[in-house]
Amino acid sequence: SDALVENTLEEYGNLAGDFRGTTAYDRKHTELKEAMLAELGLIYAKQLDIVSEVLFETFRSNLNRLHVTKQLEKVIDSNAREAEKTFVRRVEEMRCKASKWRYTGARQRFVASLKEMSTERVQIARLEGSYIPGLRAPVNFTVHYLNPNVRPEDFTISNLMGDRPERMITIPQKTRRDRSLKAERGRMYAHQEASFNSKAGQTTSFDLQSPF
Repeated sequence: SDALVENTLEEYGNLAGDFRGTTAYDRKHTELKEAMLAELGLIYAKQLDIVSEVLFETFRSNLNRLHVTKQLEKVIDSNAREAEKTFVRRVEEMRCKASKWRYTGARQRFVASLKEMSTERVQIARLEGSYIPGLRAPVNFTVHYLNPNVRPEDFTISNLMGDRPERMITIPQKTRRDRSLKAERGRMYAHQEASFNSKAGQTTSFDLQSPF
């Protein structure tokens, strides 16, 4: 199609060469090119349908000759991808580079027909019992979520600790040190009081445990 357009425009230039450079020459040149591309575009659309039909029949014929194995689905997918590549190559070769023709819609319809045929072929093999796909390994997963209905009483010491001894409350180091100092001062106070009473000739009994 590119050669046809180029040859026709070249012939136009030869016939209307005396008017080259004028507005009328340029306008007629553009009109002639657009008219040719419009006519060729209709032919191109019909060619897309023909290519789709021919490649689809070839694909179906290849599926009918396939031997059913464990790799059936992979083999069918490979054939489908190869058929799509062939379709793109063929229609791209026929497309006029000077045009804005597109084949996106035709390609999508062709691929959809391949997928439909592939699915049908696999289902038939399954129903016949000749194809049993391999079992996939199970997937283990854990779901963590936050409880949206949390109550304040759920955060009591008993609920948080439960029956687990390792979940005991640890007293900070500073707090333990302060308590040790208070106990030491308590013992010193009791000792001083006992010494004072002994000197006075009195007998006094007391508890040596710190009141703190």
